[in-house]
Amino acid sequence: MAGDQPDGYEDARRIALRRLATRARSTGEVGEYLRREQVPEPAIQAVIDRFTAVGLLDDAAFARSWVEERQRAKSAGASQLRRELVAKGIDEAIIGEVLAGGTRPDDEVALDLARRRIRAMSGLDKATQTRRLAGQLARRGFAPSVVRRVVARVVGESSGDGSIGDHE
Repeated sequence: MAGDQPDGYEDARRIALRRLATRARSTGEVGEYLRREQVPEPAIQAVIDRFTAVGLLDDAAFARSWVEERQRAKSAGASQLRRELVAKGIDEAIIGEVLAGGTRPDDEVALDLARRRIRAMSGLDKATQTRRLAGQLARRGFAPSVVRRVVARVVGESSGDGSIGDHE
């Protein structure tokens, strides 16, 4: 069997297994790491093909897990998640599919984050709360329309009057 594999295959296999032992990785991440280790391209492709065939590499499962974790732990919005997945070498079709189904809606993720953040702003005026929350949500990759809706709701809730005012 070893004679059927390209030069560097065994080294590539060991290196890839070591990387996968710490956490799940995308095929793009494994390929990039093997290239940095100067593994020959035929060996890289052979390892990626084999690992994909046996289920050690699965970009769709990786992307779903990544999105779920980033929404839970970092309250990341769809555009930030898309950028991160692209950087990890995930195919655009997989990204679209993962973000379209099975993820928490951006409004819900943004609302959770905004409610946590507003607590630290209780002594600030509404304009400052609005500006700071909007900036935080925008940096997390939420669409402007989501930011406007969520900030208006959370600032309105924190003021106690429940009104949205002219924040929409």
